[in-house]
Amino acid sequence: MKRFSLLLILVFAVAAFGQEAMEASVEELATEMVADSAVVDTMAMDEMLMTDTTAVEEAVVEEDAGDALEAMLAEEGTMETEVTSGSALIGYTAGVNFGFPVWMSSGLGAGKAAPIFGIVANTPYGFSVGPLDIGVGVELGMYDFTDEADYKGYIALATLNSAVLNTSSGAVSAEVGGGYYGTSVGMTAGASFSYAIPGVPLVINPYVRANATLSSGDSGSVSWISAGANLKVDLSAIF
Repeated sequence: MKRFSLLLILVFAVAAFGQEAMEASVEELATEMVADSAVVDTMAMDEMLMTDTTAVEEAVVEEDAGDALEAMLAEEGTMETEVTSGSALIGYTAGVNFGFPVWMSSGLGAGKAAPIFGIVANTPYGFSVGPLDIGVGVELGMYDFTDEADYKGYIALATLNSAVLNTSSGAVSAEVGGGYYGTSVGMTAGASFSYAIPGVPLVINPYVRANATLSSGDSGSVSWISAGANLKVDLSAIF
């Protein structure tokens, strides 16, 4: 009987110890699950924050790119407006020519010279020869030498000019040309000085020029030197 009682007490003790162990295991398991859940929540929160940060950065980058594109398009639009709003006559000048022969060849005899009048124009077209930039122009005019042959006529020339010396007041240019001198072909060569009149789009070109023709009719080839000036206006400032 005593042995049975001891055995019964031992069984109850083992059962109680097992229950306590089981309860402790459950508590530890619950604690571990709570800890694991906290870790998972923390990782999820970090990932969400990283995702939000990346999205914000991408949005900022996209916004900056959009602003840059908008600024570039605005600049291009401004440049296009500046180009399209400019005059189509930039580089063109036109004016009048007045000159007078200061020397005449023997072919003109003892003739009496009259003033030379004409119109001149320069264009933005040209080409380069070594260090020189050559500009292209045209000239129309008339001359009149009264002698036995009464030599007179109209001039139509194509001219080439280039600045050979720049000064603080203006440029010294060399000029050559060729074309029609009334009764035959001829040529001209000379030098001029360009002076821009302050406050107005005008340039005055004092010049000295030699002219020669292959034929003047009865007198054969003739030549003369004239001095004068061109008064030119910048057409882009008017139109």
